[in-house]
Parts: sequence; structure tokens; C-alpha cells
Amino acid sequence: MLQRWTKWLAIGTAFTLLTACQAKEETKEAIKQEETAHTHDAIDIEALAEKAKVEGLSDHYHTGDRINLIAKTDEENVHWHWYVKQDKDDWRLDELAKDNTFAITATKDFEIVAVLYREGKAIARTPIMPIKINDHGHNHKHEQHDHKHAHNDETVKIHEGFFEDAEVKDRPLTDWAGDWQSIYPLMNEPAFQAVFEHKAEKGDKTVAEYKTYYQKGYKTDVDRIVIDNYTFTFYQGNQAQKANYSYDGYEILTYDKGNRGVRYIFKKEAGDESMPQYMQFSDHNIAPTVVDHFHLYWGEDRTQLLTQLSNWPTYFPSDFTTDDIIHDLLAH
Repeated sequence: MLQRWTKWLAIGTAFTLLTACQAKEETKEAIKQEETAHTHDAIDIEALAEKAKVEGLSDHYHTGDRINLIAKTDEENVHWHWYVKQDKDDWRLDELAKDNTFAITATKDFEIVAVLYREGKAIARTPIMPIKINDHGHNHKHEQHDHKHAHNDETVKIHEGFFEDAEVKDRPLTDWAGDWQSIYPLMNEPAFQAVFEHKAEKGDKTVAEYKTYYQKGYKTDVDRIVIDNYTFTFYQGNQAQKANYSYDGYEILTYDKGNRGVRYIFKKEAGDESMPQYMQFSDHNIAPTVVDHFHLYWGEDRTQLLTQLSNWPTYFPSDFTTDDIIHDLLAH
């Protein structure tokens, strides 16, 4: 009797293991088919309906600029894949893009589109967008900022703080999306001395006075900021805090010298208690454009923060080297 029971137990166990293995293989095959549907099936991108939009696109970029795009749609239960194409090539899946966000350093012209998927099937897309590189006759990364906006007299006037109220436009947070580093930790590096010497050649302060001025202006303990889809993450050493923010309009400020500036303001909606109630951007622009550096003010009182003019923590892309940043600052 015991031998018969042992025999049936062995048969049952073997059947259970076989069934489990088959289920596991079926699951692996389903995953494989899903991945295949996403990455290998030929789809007629142009034939898909446009049911999404993209924020953050500029009319042109310069070599070395950061391209930061965010796709949005009202469709539910979907995920995204981004496709790129150069010249007459076929569309190619960009496997590094993360769901509805796309980020890359500008190096050459190409076309891009974000495709919506539901249950492994492509159902819609964004407009097909051209990425244009225009260096205005310059092709060196270190020269990009000097020529990025100052290619006509009107833009120069705006950057110097002379513009009409009607010229000021609302801007999306995607203008500042990306991974950013504070330049305050770089100030004591010997190479940075060239920046103060350059300022002293053109300005009304000595080299030592300019160093003191900028040390106060750049000072911050937030050495890295990541901005992604209306979420700010502050990094102070190894500590990270984050919160979500919404657009809260802009304010036009008039300075003692008669020129003006614009603060673009974002208000905290939810997140870590230690994160500030307000963020205020200033980058010398007055209309939507993706930037390569900015000044950021933060605090708890919206109105009081507008009076803060002596401390303006400044951030550049985290993939910029010290040499990149110094060349950028010398272009001012």
C-alpha cells in the first residue's frame, strides 16, 4: 500500500512540475511576443492617427544642446516608444528613451515621433517632428552659448533686459527639463579664475571683487537638480528630496539700472515637506525656449522671493565638464 501511494505521489509531483514548466515557458513566450510586437514588427507610422502632442521642441538646436521632449495624450492605459529617422533611412526604435520622455545631446539632423501602444499594438502617434541643427557657421561645443541666442539685435536687447510687456509669454517647465549641476562647487578650481579675470576686463570691479560677488550669487548646498515631468528632485550630497509643481505665472521685475527681467514661477502641489513652496526661474528669456543654463530661486513666500537679487544659484547640464562651463561663461 505504501509503495502504491509513493508511486502516485511521484507521478503527481512530476505532473505538477511539468505543468509549472509549461506555464513558465508560456509566460516567457508571451513576454517575448510582447517585446517583438514593440520592437520588431513593422508599423506604418505615417498612417497612425495623431492623438498626442510633444512639449519642449525648439525650432532649431545647436551642436551640444540638450534636446528634452515630453509626449502627452488623453488616451488611457497606454505606453510609448520613440522612433527616429535620418535622411532616407527607415524608422528606427530608440531603445534608450524612457516611456513618454526623450532626451539626447544634439549632434545632427533627424526626425522623431512618439508612438502610443496599447496591449502590444501601435494605436496612435504624435506629429512627426524635425530636429534641426543650426550652428550659425560655428561647430564647436564651447562656442554654442555665445551664438545660441545673440544672432539678432532684438534678441540681444531682450537678454539685456529691454523688452515690451506684450512680448513676454508663458513657458512650460519642459524648457528647464533635464539633469543639472550647480556651478558653485567649481568656483575654487584654478581654471575658474579666468572667468573673474574676464569679468574684470569689461566691468567695474576688480578680479577679487568679482570672485566675492559671484561666490555670494552662486552659493547653494543643492548641488544637483533633476526636473522631469513637473517633478523637481533636489540633491544635497547623498540626500534626495522631491516634489511636484504646477505653473503659477510670471512676474516682470525692474532693476535699479533700468533694465528688466522675468521670473517664471512654479508652486508646490505635493511632495516631501522639506521641498520649497515656490520655484522661480530666471534665464534672460521671455518666451518658450529650451535653455542650457538658468538661475533658480526658491523659498516659502512668493512675493518675498521676488526681492531676492543677491543670491541666484546657477545650473548647467550635468554632462558639461568644467571646461565646457568656463567657455560658456566667457562667452557672456
